[in-house]
Amino acid sequence: MEMDLGWVTIALSIGFVVLLVRSLLGDGSSSRTRFPPGPQGLPLVGNLLQVDLYNLPSSLMEVSKKYGPVFSIRLGGRTVVVLTGYQAVRDALVGKAEEFSSRPLVPMQQYLGIDKGLVLGRGAWHRTLRRFSLSTLRDFGVGRRSIEERISEESECLLKRISALEGKSFEPTFFFNSAVSNVICSVIFGERFDYDNATFVKLLAVMNKELQLLGGIWTQLYNAFPLLRYIPGPHLYLAKESRKIANFVRGMISQHQSVLDTSNPQDYIDAFIVKQSKENNMPETGEKVFTDDHMTFATRSLFVAGSETTSTTLRCALLIMIVNPDVQARVHAEIDRVLGERAPTMADRENLPYTNAVIHEIQRFSDIIPMNIPHATTTDVEFNGFLIPKGTQIIPLLRSVHRDAKEWATPYDFNPSHFLDENGGFVKRDAFMAFSAGRRACLGESLARTELFIFFTGLIQHFTFKSPVGTPLPDLTPQLGTISSPKPYALCAFKR
Repeated sequence: MEMDLGWVTIALSIGFVVLLVRSLLGDGSSSRTRFPPGPQGLPLVGNLLQVDLYNLPSSLMEVSKKYGPVFSIRLGGRTVVVLTGYQAVRDALVGKAEEFSSRPLVPMQQYLGIDKGLVLGRGAWHRTLRRFSLSTLRDFGVGRRSIEERISEESECLLKRISALEGKSFEPTFFFNSAVSNVICSVIFGERFDYDNATFVKLLAVMNKELQLLGGIWTQLYNAFPLLRYIPGPHLYLAKESRKIANFVRGMISQHQSVLDTSNPQDYIDAFIVKQSKENNMPETGEKVFTDDHMTFATRSLFVAGSETTSTTLRCALLIMIVNPDVQARVHAEIDRVLGERAPTMADRENLPYTNAVIHEIQRFSDIIPMNIPHATTTDVEFNGFLIPKGTQIIPLLRSVHRDAKEWATPYDFNPSHFLDENGGFVKRDAFMAFSAGRRACLGESLARTELFIFFTGLIQHFTFKSPVGTPLPDLTPQLGTISSPKPYALCAFKR
């Protein structure tokens, strides 16, 4: 044990000396005269003590007021470039899509192995895997009527569960997580789970906890000082929880492998196994893409990303409806006029412009991924008069896009008029980037848009949502993590 602690001490000492030297001499990129400017940092910690780690997105927006829409900041041993405001973010992600399309090497992601998945992967294997996944999701109905039917069926299950409460107060996280997760489960696993399935319930709880920890201060410190992996801390618990999700996915893959009819794949895992078999039978042409590891983490990516963001948005939606009963009443009226008692379909969206505007404004206002997923440059790139070297980590700050006063009349207020013209028609807005933009835009955007419309419209069609009697209105201030989510709140659903 003493020897182990001795090696830990030596490793930490070496690491701190390296960081100290880099801080005093410059890190090789920020010292370049054409590198984006930023606040002067301290040895070792960089600018960590100058920003609010509990609310880093807003803190970075404050820094941009002094240094402009493109600036650099040092988070421990890492120097990152931050893009703020609609114009800068769009110019990078859309205008120079290829140059800003990579992902950085992030210590915590590497420690957990989740950099092998669809969301955080990088390089040629990732591009191949993303193309395969997009094609496969389309084959199994994403963006088509078949997935809409699955969502509608799940919506009916959700409505029945809420109806059974008969107006009693409840916390909506479990219901929304279950409903939304079941949709992506039907696509990747070929089955849905009962809301009372013990394994499913436990898995959703693990997933929620993992995302909270990934966005916490410890993770930020770990990414700044990777040598913290040798010190006991929350990363050990996080790794344990992360393995539970991966092991669940591996178990599902094993089940599929034992019963698969290769001539008739039924879901994403089946299609992956078939593709893997074909790749294994081909001559060696370099690194294999369709490996067991990539299958596990690609499936894991779809499961986690396809569950949490949409369910969080729905929780935000009902919270906002409670706080804005006039908006809820207007959505009620439009749905009653257009749908009556008929279940909603995506074809109804054009005839429900106010409802559509409210859904988009919920996404803009809720801002559930304020920091975006980190990007990295694929090559040295000229941008806004600066030279950003290849491999530089980029933070395209989506909060700054959704709070850009040049693009939104009331950026800090909930205001469905942001998406309506003078005649009450729905208006698309380029500055709406809830699904990011460019080559790393959300893989499941089509699925998420369909889920949000069908679930939200069905919920408002059937219920009036209010705070429990005698309780104050819930707080709109979010709790920050990898996903910015509402604080736990209770509500009542009264049948209409």
